[in-house]
Amino acid sequence: MTYKTKILAICKEVAADYPNWQFTAGQFKNKSAKFAYQTIDPGFSFKGAADGWASVDFRPYINVYYPQLAKFEKKFNRKSYGKHFFMSMRRLGTNIQYSGLFKNWDSEQTPEDDIYRQIHYWFEHCIPQMQAEFDFSSETTLYQSLKGNQKILDDGSAFANLFFLAAYYGDFEFIEALYRGDITTKVRDAERVRILDYFMPYLPEFKQNWQQLGKAL
Repeated sequence: MTYKTKILAICKEVAADYPNWQFTAGQFKNKSAKFAYQTIDPGFSFKGAADGWASVDFRPYINVYYPQLAKFEKKFNRKSYGKHFFMSMRRLGTNIQYSGLFKNWDSEQTPEDDIYRQIHYWFEHCIPQMQAEFDFSSETTLYQSLKGNQKILDDGSAFANLFFLAAYYGDFEFIEALYRGDITTKVRDAERVRILDYFMPYLPEFKQNWQQLGKAL
């Protein structure tokens, strides 16, 4: 068994200790809310030979994943193919606030029990932070908590993804407020305008589709 295989197997074991959580495709996922998933991305970076010494760095990141936006994403990327952005707008998240989560493990020096304890430590901190930042009690409350999350508004890539999430829900006033700069963000004005200048030409079509079809795309 390689060190990577061993680490991933431990992740699956630990996830089973927490109700509704599983470890698949390199991430911890909670799919109990059908409209969006809670995810903890370990941010693994494996180093070293497969048959010898190896290490892994990690930096956990919490995400909200919208499976229903996959079709929206596919349609938009097909429409805008060849232009500057190629969007993956299904994920919005924030960095974990606890420095103790950021370490690395070494195949020759890190006891297996330490790995189990560290992954449990992620859950002990990531789940409360996710519950504090994102309201999964309903689809509406989750959307409101995302668009009001200052850390997301201050992150350039997540800021861009908010455009699509708002369009998906028909919240065009929010999009226009973002474009005008009415909403506080640390994204530089030039970057904010550059991002939204790319997307704004699609807004009339989104609005018309919403009126006629009840959906943006």
